[in-house]
Amino acid sequence: MNRKFRTLLVLCLLSAAVLVAGQPVATTTSIEFAPSATVSVGADVTVTASVVVTASPTTPVTSGGTLTIYRCYDNDPSSLTYLEPMPANVCGAGNLDQNQKKGKSELIAEATLDGTNQVAYNFTAQNESTTNARLIGFWAEFDPEPSSGYRGSDTAVLDLAIGPAEQQVGCTGGQTTGLQISVRRTSGEGTIAVSSRYTGSWTFTVEVTACEDLFSVFAQGGANGWSTVTSWAPSVGHADPWKDQRKNTVLRWYIGDMVQGATATMNVAMDGTIKSCPNTLNISGPWSATYTNSAGLATKQLPYAPPVLINSVCQ
Repeated sequence: MNRKFRTLLVLCLLSAAVLVAGQPVATTTSIEFAPSATVSVGADVTVTASVVVTASPTTPVTSGGTLTIYRCYDNDPSSLTYLEPMPANVCGAGNLDQNQKKGKSELIAEATLDGTNQVAYNFTAQNESTTNARLIGFWAEFDPEPSSGYRGSDTAVLDLAIGPAEQQVGCTGGQTTGLQISVRRTSGEGTIAVSSRYTGSWTFTVEVTACEDLFSVFAQGGANGWSTVTSWAPSVGHADPWKDQRKNTVLRWYIGDMVQGATATMNVAMDGTIKSCPNTLNISGPWSATYTNSAGLATKQLPYAPPVLINSVCQ
């Protein structure tokens, strides 16, 4: 190799080195879940993001930028899940650019790096479903300062899976004697926009739960005076109409014996027409129950479960 060629080669290598030295240093941002990516309801969860030098993964980036954790959420005001955390596919779809991705995410933790290369977010896992896992998408981004010499990076959107809630067995609130009774609306509109009149159908459910072994459990209550009861369907025992009080159908429900933790339900359906607004109407009347306790000493009556209400608003 002659001297001229060697000189040219050295100059090329030096030029290449200068070009490489002038490039931003590539970084890698990662995110992890503790204790794991699958947790149970009530678990304390920590989401941690960290950033390192790509070419040297053991070298942390401890200054020169901001590290942020994002969580997917529903940003559609018309949605029933508006502002609730959502799965990774909501904000991590492949056709979304970075701005769209951020538009479907909420910032939950952020740190300007100063001696550390991490930021963390802590929360308690919640899931109301007793049948399905709840997925929540998280991702992180490192945004370098222009003078830092680093290149920005972000993670893929990863799901944290929260297992189904344990189905409530027995009475709530630590109650261990007697029984609990409740009434809730299970179908039909709760708030109705009315222009002249509105005709619809509703169902309410009476639920009785035994907190101990009980005998001769009996419940009684009514519907309302403005609608027509079309059916009733108890899960156990039988129910009969007793009498109409001011057009209100009163039902007597003979449940029978119940073991501790057992639950009995009865669905009551009705049709009715709302003729005015604004107004508050009840679809159920008050319900109560009697029983003989496990000692067989006496029959006790519970306080009434409050009625279920709906509202009409003027259109």
